[in-house]
Amino acid sequence: MFLSSTTQTLTAVLGGAASPAPAWTTSFHSDNGQFSLNGTLGATASTIVTAPVSGRPYTVDFVNIYNADDASATVTVSLVDGASTRGLGVFTLLTGETLTYVNGRGWSVIDGNGRSKASQSVSLADGENLALGTSTGTKIGTGTSQKLGFWNATPIVQPVGAAQAAVSASTDFTGGDTVDKATVLAAVQAVETLANALRTALVNAGVIKGAA
Repeated sequence: MFLSSTTQTLTAVLGGAASPAPAWTTSFHSDNGQFSLNGTLGATASTIVTAPVSGRPYTVDFVNIYNADDASATVTVSLVDGASTRGLGVFTLLTGETLTYVNGRGWSVIDGNGRSKASQSVSLADGENLALGTSTGTKIGTGTSQKLGFWNATPIVQPVGAAQAAVSASTDFTGGDTVDKATVLAAVQAVETLANALRTALVNAGVIKGAA
């Protein structure tokens, strides 16, 4: 992460009161040396990385925010550029957890046992996008047992079932003048079964609501 302008700072703020207040430490550098800051967070935003001087941008090397309270704490980290504020993430820290940023690795939450937590809520401000690679691409979920949900739906594993099987065209539809009624009914029922299976999967994952 870089602060390239004299108007840019990195800030963090709590979503509510905490006692003791979470302690933070940051480390950053430019071509004229290494710097560090520390303090505690409150309901008013704290500047955890100051603005660089002209012509000497800062590289943010490390951020550490530790929650020592006996209740969870919500931490919002933002990049402030003059009058503009861009949210970098909203993180919930349980008791004894630490929010860290390491240059080149990004943000993570470390639990009380020193293990990195795989899932945290990250917010993107309006107009921010995720840019993906054009070579090997990007996966959302690397296994069928991993759970995923959209639009606040409860996450589920990959939907699976025999009803999702492809429907084959009946060989009885040959273009003749007459078609067997039972064949038509069976074909319609097969399509209905597949459509309902797809609908159920999409509704359960939250991709569609399934009703008005």
